[in-house]
Formats: sequence, structure tokens, C-alpha cells
Amino acid sequence: MLMNRLNSFNLFLILALLFTVSACGGDDDDSNGLGLDDLETGTLSFKIDGTTFSTTIGNGAYARIDSIGVNTLVISGLENISDPFPPQVTIGIFSPVDTDISATTYTFTAEDCASGLNEVCGLFTYNIPNEDGTEIITWSTGDTNGSFQVTFSELDLQPGGKAVGTFTGDAVRINDGTTGSITEGKFNVTVF
Repeated sequence: MLMNRLNSFNLFLILALLFTVSACGGDDDDSNGLGLDDLETGTLSFKIDGTTFSTTIGNGAYARIDSIGVNTLVISGLENISDPFPPQVTIGIFSPVDTDISATTYTFTAEDCASGLNEVCGLFTYNIPNEDGTEIITWSTGDTNGSFQVTFSELDLQPGGKAVGTFTGDAVRINDGTTGSITEGKFNVTVF
């Protein structure tokens, strides 16, 4: 009798353990390590000094231009297309035609692109109208104090492929020289 109870208890323990283990998986699985598994295609979002930009109509465009020896990947998005001057962001990655843009982490400074295209370089630009709509405020890493890092967890540059990743950095507000932090940047866009 005691043996039957122990066997029933052991069976209950095993079933409870299996249920617990299976219930703990799945939702928080992050196969790419960047928290991007559930990011909707078309998403491009970030914060700059706490102000959020977010869109689900982001896209990517890739071109290999042999005549001038450049590979170009542009990731861009508009936040609100019904506005006459919608907030807009562009991430541009450029390389010599004999150097591939690949799924890795890149760190860029303003000098990388300014000194000629000898290696992979990149720029971040964010344009947003001021509160009364009379001026466009431009944030950019193209100034001498700007820099940013982009990490591609997935990158397929063929038409219909995807660019998925994260980015952070420091941009300069061109209008007045203020430096702002780019945080929580992430994207999942189709490449055309």
C-alpha cells in the first residue's frame, strides 16, 4: 500500500515537473539574443533623449552601384504619413563595392564616411517638425560629435529579404549643436 502511494506520488511529481518545464518555455525565448523575435515586419523605433519614434511602415532598400563602386543599404520610416511633414528617420550603411555589408555589429563615427569610402560607414538622420511646425529639427550622426552602433541579427539583401537588428548612439541636433542619446533602437524591415 505504501509502495502504491509512493508510485502515485512520484508519477504526480513527474507530471507536475513536465507541465512546469513546458509552461516555462516559448514566450520569452529569444533566439537572436536581441529581443527582436516578436518584432512586426515594418517596425522601426527608437528614443532620442526620451522622445519616442515608432512606425510599422519602415522599409529597407539595397543597391550595388558598380559604376561608382558603392554598396548602399538604407533603412527608413515615416512616423505619421497623414502629417504634412511627418517625422522621418534614415539609417544609411555604405561600403566599397568589394566589401559586403553583413549581419554583424558596426560602430560608426562621423569621420568614417567623411574620410572617403575605404571601409563600411554609416549615418543616422532623424527629421522632426518643431512644436508649431515652423521648422524641421534634424538630428544626425554626420556631425563631428555623432556616432552610432548598429547590430544586424538578420540581413538578407536580396529583394524581399529582411534586415533585423538594433541600434544606439549619440546624435547632434544640427539646428543648435545639442547632443542627444539614441536608445532602444530596433528594426525589422523588408529589403527592396
